Amino acid sequence: MTSNDLQNLLNSTAVLGAFLLAGLFLRAKIPFFRRLLVPASVLGGVVGLLLGPQILGRSGIMLYDDEWVNIWSLLHSILMTPIFASLPLCNFKEKGEKKKLDKRHACTVFMEAGLGGACFAIQMLLGVGLALLISLADSSLYPYTNFGCEMPFGFNGGHALAGLLGGLLMENGRDYWMAAQSVASTYSTIGLLGGLIFGIFLINRAIRRGETMVVKQSAALDKVITYGFTTDISAQGSLGRETTHNSAINAVTVHVALLLIVSYLGCLLNTTFTALGLEYLSALPGYIWAMMIAYPVNWILNQLNLGWLFDSRIKGSVVAVCTDIAIVAAMASMDLMAVALYLLPIFLISAISFVVTYYMTIGIFRVFMSGNYPFERAIVFYGMNTGVSATGIALLRIIDPDFSSPAMEDFSLANAFMSIKDVVFVPVYLTLIAVGTPFQLMGWAVLEIAVMYAVAVAAKLIDNREKKQLSQAK
Repeated sequence: MTSNDLQNLLNSTAVLGAFLLAGLFLRAKIPFFRRLLVPASVLGGVVGLLLGPQILGRSGIMLYDDEWVNIWSLLHSILMTPIFASLPLCNFKEKGEKKKLDKRHACTVFMEAGLGGACFAIQMLLGVGLALLISLADSSLYPYTNFGCEMPFGFNGGHALAGLLGGLLMENGRDYWMAAQSVASTYSTIGLLGGLIFGIFLINRAIRRGETMVVKQSAALDKVITYGFTTDISAQGSLGRETTHNSAINAVTVHVALLLIVSYLGCLLNTTFTALGLEYLSALPGYIWAMMIAYPVNWILNQLNLGWLFDSRIKGSVVAVCTDIAIVAAMASMDLMAVALYLLPIFLISAISFVVTYYMTIGIFRVFMSGNYPFERAIVFYGMNTGVSATGIALLRIIDPDFSSPAMEDFSLANAFMSIKDVVFVPVYLTLIAVGTPFQLMGWAVLEIAVMYAVAVAAKLIDNREKKQLSQAK
């Protein structure tokens, strides 16, 4: 690498910063984008795509060339390493701190985790299976192995995870990695916008039918959420605790250093597995190993009582920067030709997935959670399984603006269990995507569905027993 390469990296990233600010401006000025809560990073990425070689460049006006686009396509997968490494970090507990749930509350949380956590596997089964069925009608619509697996990552993880597949396939030498990354970004956009549009429709319908238990009439999100900022300085939040003094080292620097160290250890472990010829372990990208290493690192920091040195809000701010840059880079470097070629299967798979996700969240929560805020609980998982967690939380705030129902708290608790589940299941999915077959992927998805629904059913049976015993005692 030369100084010219580093200068190119700096210049191209600076332009991404301009796209991000352009996205913020567009969201603030265009009501349609505000109503749909389209992130500034997505809007900025679209601006970058429009101004790039694939669109504006065809008119002969070349604002930047393919070299910058190539940098952006790689930048997304690189930034995934600190993003994943951050997940277990800075989660500290005070000595002896334990929050005990009563049995029925625990049953509710596990029902949510089982039902909501099964959606990713259901979408994987749908995406890969439907792509195979479509290929029977036209083999040209099945361009590479495991086509269709992009949908659950796009729907369930949003644009931040769209490049996960691209990075995974690139590290495993697959020449179609950029097409897969572009297809995943397309699914992310469809999921995000569709999830919000249909989510708001479902909320209005539920209010008319009297299915909501907090808000009984039309409600809307406040301006701070829709605009994405507030000009009232007194209402602006804080990034976190200043855990160190600037005379020694800046607190943000401490958190960046921690993330970089764990990221390096993850990549080093991946390189070691490759050198040892351990194919199935080396097939997993460095960011998965970074996340695995972060768990014991966080435990060690906790045992050393270093919680005072690290703050989850500062960590979240650092990760948010990485995420915003990763998203705008992925969107601006999308391969439009690949997306255009496979629009038919993308839209067919997306449409069916929206319907199935509706029944696997809104529909099934009515059965399991009857009388216990079923719609409020379901809409969070619906939003999460068509976009990101923030989408679900935004939808919940429309019908529960003050989080007065237990839906938000129980969603957070259920997420903790789902995170443990993901540590077991997601690495296997990634390995199978890299070196496995579609039928192996679908088989693993069926296993996860069975496990998660077994958890939900067991929790429901225990809850019914406790409810019956409580009723008899009265």
